[in-house]
Amino acid sequence: MVVISEKKVLELIKFEQIIKRCPICLKDTEQTAYYSHKPDLSITTYTETTPAIQVKILSNIGHMYEWYVLATCTSCNYTYKVTGVPKMKEKDIPKTSSFNSIELALTCCDVCYNEYYRYVIGDVFINLSSGGKVYLCESHAKSVEEEKNKNGNYNSFIKKMNYWENNKEIPIVIKTKSDEFLLKRCNGLTIHILDVLKESEELSRSELFNKVSKRSVKLKQPQFDEVVGYLKGMSLLEEKESGSFIRKRFFSLSKSGSDVAEALNV
Repeated sequence: MVVISEKKVLELIKFEQIIKRCPICLKDTEQTAYYSHKPDLSITTYTETTPAIQVKILSNIGHMYEWYVLATCTSCNYTYKVTGVPKMKEKDIPKTSSFNSIELALTCCDVCYNEYYRYVIGDVFINLSSGGKVYLCESHAKSVEEEKNKNGNYNSFIKKMNYWENNKEIPIVIKTKSDEFLLKRCNGLTIHILDVLKESEELSRSELFNKVSKRSVKLKQPQFDEVVGYLKGMSLLEEKESGSFIRKRFFSLSKSGSDVAEALNV
């Protein structure tokens, strides 16, 4: 699970001890509950990239409340948002408050984190049949559950997660004159493809593969196609078909792709 946290000083009103499952350490423990008025529930952290990017993660509050219930777990000592307080209940909140230093924590989507090293709030918890425990954002939770309904298990998702753990690469941050790109290295193939297309305005699929093969030892076609698809998805490559009888695919750099290739200094 991806957990991020930040030390904060918040004005809190302590009101009771509760027993519930902590979403951070996943234990049923005694927790100290607080009311808090318009708290800053954002967390500032840094992506695992080169260079690191500072990002601010905002808690998904669902509704616009002024008062929130927060809880501090006695096991892991993290504080997290439990719920918002409806308007009709605000009159029952005690008036005595104090400033407390807490470690505010959020859980983030394991898939978004692994794929892009961006931090997206995970709001759906899944306990995998393998014993793994993950938080997923709504869209990724939906796709994983669709897979389970189709195949009866989470096997392909578990395989993907294991692959990420064993082949974790630190992405690079490319800053052009007009934009910023978070780019996966893909074992160097990303840079090789951009470099080759920077030298040649346009290449057929086979020409591009052959030129990149000279730079990347034992390059396999599926690996090449995966990275080309990734770069197209990032809008860095453009593809077109040409030919009357035998259609050939040709690739070139997009405007953004040219800017990134220049910024890479390759």
